[in-house]
Amino acid sequence: MRGMTRGTVPAAAVPPPDEFALPGPWYRIQAIPAPQRDASAEWDFVSVLPAALSAARLRRPFVVGWLSAGGGSPLELITNAGPVGGAGDGLLFPSGARGVPIGDEWLRRAERMAWTRCPGRLAPQVGRADTGPGLFEATLVTLMERPFGWFVVADPCDERLIDTEMRELHHELRMLRRGEDEQARLAVARADQRLAELDAFREAGLWQVRVVAGAATQAELGQIAPVLVGSMELGHHPYRLRSGHGSGSFSGMLRPGAEPAAVRAAAEPEQRFPFVATAGALAALAGLPRREVPGLRVLEAGYFDVTSETVAAESPADEPAQIELGAILDGQDRQVGRFTVPRSTINRHVFVTGATGAGKSQTVRHLLEQLTRAGIPWLAIEPAKSEYAAMAGRIRDLGGPVTVVNPSDPESVPLSVNPLAPEPGYPVQAHIDMVRALFQAAFDAEEPFPQIMAQALQRVYENNGWDVVTGAGVPGSLIEPAVPTLEQLQNAALQVISDVGYGRELMADVQGFVDVRLRSLRIGSAGRFFEGGHPADIGGMLRDNIVLAIEDVANDEDKAFLMGTLIIRIVEHLRMRERRRDRTDDPALRHVIVIEEAHRLLRNRGPERGSSHAVELFAGMLAEIRAYGEGIIVAEQIPTKLVPDVIKNTALKVVHRLPAFDDRHQVGAAMNLDADQSRAVVSLRPGVAAVFADGMDRPLRVRVPLGEGREAELPGPPPPVDGRRSAACGCECRSGRACTLYELREADLVAGNPDWAWLRLWADTLVLAHVVNRPLPAVPAELGRAWSRLAPRLRECALATVLERAVTRRSRSLRTAYPPAELTAAVAEVAGRLLGGAQAGAAPGPTWVIPQVRWLHELDRIFPYGGGTPDKHAAAPPLDYQLPGLKQPPAPKLGHRLRALRRHPLSMELERNRPLALTALYGDDGQDGFYRDLSVVAIGVEEDAQIDDVAETMRVTDWLEPVLSWVERFIAPFEDPSGGPPVLGQPSGQPGGE
Repeated sequence: MRGMTRGTVPAAAVPPPDEFALPGPWYRIQAIPAPQRDASAEWDFVSVLPAALSAARLRRPFVVGWLSAGGGSPLELITNAGPVGGAGDGLLFPSGARGVPIGDEWLRRAERMAWTRCPGRLAPQVGRADTGPGLFEATLVTLMERPFGWFVVADPCDERLIDTEMRELHHELRMLRRGEDEQARLAVARADQRLAELDAFREAGLWQVRVVAGAATQAELGQIAPVLVGSMELGHHPYRLRSGHGSGSFSGMLRPGAEPAAVRAAAEPEQRFPFVATAGALAALAGLPRREVPGLRVLEAGYFDVTSETVAAESPADEPAQIELGAILDGQDRQVGRFTVPRSTINRHVFVTGATGAGKSQTVRHLLEQLTRAGIPWLAIEPAKSEYAAMAGRIRDLGGPVTVVNPSDPESVPLSVNPLAPEPGYPVQAHIDMVRALFQAAFDAEEPFPQIMAQALQRVYENNGWDVVTGAGVPGSLIEPAVPTLEQLQNAALQVISDVGYGRELMADVQGFVDVRLRSLRIGSAGRFFEGGHPADIGGMLRDNIVLAIEDVANDEDKAFLMGTLIIRIVEHLRMRERRRDRTDDPALRHVIVIEEAHRLLRNRGPERGSSHAVELFAGMLAEIRAYGEGIIVAEQIPTKLVPDVIKNTALKVVHRLPAFDDRHQVGAAMNLDADQSRAVVSLRPGVAAVFADGMDRPLRVRVPLGEGREAELPGPPPPVDGRRSAACGCECRSGRACTLYELREADLVAGNPDWAWLRLWADTLVLAHVVNRPLPAVPAELGRAWSRLAPRLRECALATVLERAVTRRSRSLRTAYPPAELTAAVAEVAGRLLGGAQAGAAPGPTWVIPQVRWLHELDRIFPYGGGTPDKHAAAPPLDYQLPGLKQPPAPKLGHRLRALRRHPLSMELERNRPLALTALYGDDGQDGFYRDLSVVAIGVEEDAQIDDVAETMRVTDWLEPVLSWVERFIAPFEDPSGGPPVLGQPSGQPGGE
């Protein structure tokens, strides 16, 4: 048979000698997508086609190869098939690959190595299915202890060459088919195979291919080159390589031989360098691994949708603008559209998850920026880190300032939300149930703690004048019920434990748990948030952009309790607002709450834990508030920590890189994430997420724009407060800014300092003077001098603290007749005048005297302090206070008056009156603090004379000691069954009956 040499490559296809330098720029490939199907010639062709077409258009060689520095250093896969659209796009080869630009330094390293040519020839095609690691990638890993290289350089041939060869092949086939021997049939088969190859891959034309292998030395080259060539798997392509065709430098070996590469017939076995091949062979010669090798990641790609299904074509024209999340990405990380969601989707809640650094918080902040742009305010609860305060920089041009609330920041205004305070008008029993659930959810407490808290809550609300049935004050009472405090709850819980009568060991354990947990809430780093701060304006918090930064609250349980407290109040506020809302209004998205690290409150504790029901209550409560125009964005790093309902009840799910299988399984089940997509989620780049919204059939990939460069913490407005912390707050606090946490703490220290015992004694006496309607105490000279040295705000705040405590100790009794806050305000106004230099003046009047104290006053007029036994036949003095129901004759004698007082409903003989009178006079601490301060200011004075000494200083000698004696003279006798009430004497002065 005649020779089959049909022609040579035109001269234009061979670069002139000065053009043999390889053109860059160069890229080191860092990651490639995992193969989506079994290896085949067709798949190789598709994967290299973009790079081949780009190189052919630019008339430049396509270069790809491996370089190993040896010594176990990572392998380097280098190419010049860079991105078309810029450094931010994926590389052209392989499609969807990611890489970084590198310089020319690798060329200098290559020049220092020894290289050999690996010529190629046509050979029969041998296909085999193989999804496992290939021989070549195994060889790469085996040899990486040594320096070596493997490069493929391919130049595009003249596009007419493929047509020429196909014409000659058709001619050969006509000639070969005339033969009938076995050799002719084999030649026909090879020619048919070659013709089919050229026809299938003619889109990219033919290529002159130069393959070189390198090593550190000539000796090692003789060992390494055959191994690399022998492991190269080209079974799907009709080509074979051979090694050892000369040796030299990298640039020298890449120069073509003296004669140009010829296009040989299928029957010709001669090796050529360069040899002519179709483009698909280039991908196979590159030796891309199917599994990861050192220095190159192989990423699970997964198939994601690329068309947004959240934009309804039939949406009305007047529908508000949608919220944009980011750019939809195709399989090669190209932007193919924008992903937007309607506001109604946000209103049905959002779940964002991802590992550390994957972009979870950036996605949430991007959503908040878009919400601000749409005029929707938000509240971000941030238990860890302190990143959301920098949202101020993002939205500075959108007209939405950011208010940062940090309960532990001494320079900020302390916002306070009493967990025991229901929203005005909200049923108190429902609030009690939610607070009880909050204690269980936050503290994961088991029995008997829940029962103790349930009884303590019921008791403390009833003690403060609440009727749990009506949800308001006790029917018939004209006084508004008071809001309990955590201190009162702590005392009530300890009393419940004592009343139940546990065994000694169990009682000690339960008391310790209750005392530690509630004390931590009251005096821990979040203490001012629960009591003692300025009351929060919940409605105002829903109108502004607020960041609640609680990173500095060290205890995780306290963080959970704080988060739950605020959420309860917001939910109650929304429910009450909904009841007042015009039902014709559109319940569209009005506000969004972000809950970072949601597992702190919504932790999946398992069905065996009693607290799991409380957590489910909170999860259900959050799901329901969408009906009030409230959207929730839940951000969580570890989804399996959350109760499953939280994930299921969200309409938009955004999943960033998530390595753990159990996390991906839990989220994937709620967003139709298949196995391939789930594996792809493991390697998502920062800022890229798998996204699924209601109405979609499959998730898609979205790149969320990062905005760190625009973030900055800026001064913001103070937090929205509803008044001040105390009715006794002075002008500095009320007319200007509210006191900061530092200023409140400074005032606390002054109010409790032993050096300020006179302030506490005088303030308590002033309050007592109002309670019993006695002349006001004068300011001691020592107190006046010290007071004048304090800064105006500090002294006002310290005075408010002392007066608030003095009234609060008596509040349980006072609220039966009037709101204690009104007395606080009145006493504060008087105290300010007196400390400012005003004269003490007369008694304040009967307004602040509760009925039981009026009864004691009238009894004191019968039995004056220090007087003898009165004559029962003496005329009774006129009443200072009218006591309704007092039955006595028109001109009563002292005996008549005493009998009428003892039979009156306010009599101390009735047990219900004694605690009220005792608390009004002494407070709930039994005047312990008063007497401690008394011993300080009257040091050196005999104990029996200390009261007289301070009374003289304050100019209240005519009433202080007599009033303080009422407890011993008029209340205690009725407490002791063996004692007796005061009695009147006969005219002779001898003791006797009435």
